[in-house]
Amino acid sequence: MALDTQEVEDKTPLRILVVELAHIGDFVVSTSVIGALKEAFPDSLIVAVVIKESKDLAELCPYIDIVEVYDYKGEHKGLRGWLDIVGRLRRYNFDLGVATNFSFREGILLYLAGCKERVASPTQGRGIFLTQKSQYIPREVMFGFNSDFAFDSMSLIRAKVLEPLGIKKVPYPRLVVPEALKDSVYERFLSKSVSPIFSIGLSGDGTLKRWGIKKWKLLIDKIYHHYGGSFLLIGSPKESLYGEALEKITVSSINTAGRTSIKEFIALLSFADLHIGVDAGPLHVASALGKRCVALFGPTNPFRWAPFAPPRMVRAVYKFFPCSPCYYRSRPCFEVKPYGVRPCMSSISVEDVFKEIKEQVMAIRTEDRSKNEWAKKASSSLLPERTTQPNS
Repeated sequence: MALDTQEVEDKTPLRILVVELAHIGDFVVSTSVIGALKEAFPDSLIVAVVIKESKDLAELCPYIDIVEVYDYKGEHKGLRGWLDIVGRLRRYNFDLGVATNFSFREGILLYLAGCKERVASPTQGRGIFLTQKSQYIPREVMFGFNSDFAFDSMSLIRAKVLEPLGIKKVPYPRLVVPEALKDSVYERFLSKSVSPIFSIGLSGDGTLKRWGIKKWKLLIDKIYHHYGGSFLLIGSPKESLYGEALEKITVSSINTAGRTSIKEFIALLSFADLHIGVDAGPLHVASALGKRCVALFGPTNPFRWAPFAPPRMVRAVYKFFPCSPCYYRSRPCFEVKPYGVRPCMSSISVEDVFKEIKEQVMAIRTEDRSKNEWAKKASSSLLPERTTQPNS
């Protein structure tokens, strides 16, 4: 919900600034922190400062009242831009400021925005700007297994920032899509789709997490043979050609990669009955929409970066390699095969993924049909096993 600062009434009990200067997947991870603040202070006004790329996403987060954009690589680049965003924020007269991430920029922004209380982890030397310091969490906690938080979800790690405030209850990430937006994307992309709908998250970070077009084809064919349905190919403009190629060689596929705005892609995911994809933004968005997911992990830590969700809602597929997780920092395999599929991803077989899909399908079948979308769309024919081969 985007409002002008002049519309903010003085009688607001508590004004909270949350700074989260991260991209889509990371922002969704941090919505748990914002949700915890909203639950602890239900009458508060929460203003989130986000980067330009996350603006549309933030506007679909029900915990946020106002979204402010800090485009430090564009409009707010340089001293003039810095003064502009600081001036806008100071007009709110914030009572509390929280930085959910680990950058120095977020810490100093809390201070310059004039927040009376400033809470964050004192990492990156930003402790001098804080009035209350949470547990020290090094920025490197995002990488590798070798830390005290190796098996903690990143949502829970970031929520540790709230401990000085006595907040321990952390909700799951959540996004809400307006019905009008859902109707629009349905007419544009899904009017001829067949239930159930599987969303396919193709890749993230270019080729680094790519699974391989041949395996995606084999998996889609296998799913279609067993359950039928339609397949939403989800991705950024970087994956548009990849999606086009896959659409041509698979049955019942709809390529949307690079063809939607951020809000439209989120609205599309709201129609998915099951999301299958690599560790990237669409995975976290699908989970925040309450979707069951099957996630493929290669160069990243599944314990750290799997979506924070109810038990068994997300099933991870991961093959351990001595160099994994590498987070693209130590990558000898890149030198040998710079444009191919990385060994940590190519080692994941179609059967590995389909095994988890079957488990998720079984779970959906046993859920209360009044609460899941498939029951509404497919009635008594919910995910029947197919006995015929797919048309090629």
